[in-house]
Amino acid sequence: MSMMYGVYPYFILQLIVTITVIIALWCSITYLLRKWLNISKESLLSNHQLNNEYNHINWSIRILFLLIMITGFVINLERDPFERFKFLEPFFLLFIYLLVSQITGAFIQWKYIGNRNVAIYILSRLFLVIAFIISFIITNAWGLF
Repeated sequence: MSMMYGVYPYFILQLIVTITVIIALWCSITYLLRKWLNISKESLLSNHQLNNEYNHINWSIRILFLLIMITGFVINLERDPFERFKFLEPFFLLFIYLLVSQITGAFIQWKYIGNRNVAIYILSRLFLVIAFIISFIITNAWGLF
């Protein structure tokens, strides 16, 4: 295969097929989880707040991570590009934000709302995302690219 600008000819097609398979797998797994746990489907762009306390906690987490991201950006901007702190990079901080916000939502569902199936659903999806990301990194995109 000849490469042009570091990309082989079928890269875009392979990328589209890979993304389509990942989305189909994710949708089918979450559908099965919802059916198994008897949970109604929420809208794709919903920002459903469980209660007022959770709303304050959620916004506090968002603001805290925004401040950490800005601080990390400033710190890493001053450092040599090869000596940057990886734990202050945006992709790492977004991953940590995902963990903290989803675990907080599951905890509030479990402890205060009392809907334990939704908490199990949230933690199951979180576990699937973590497993997917780790397998994607360890296997170098499952050897596809």
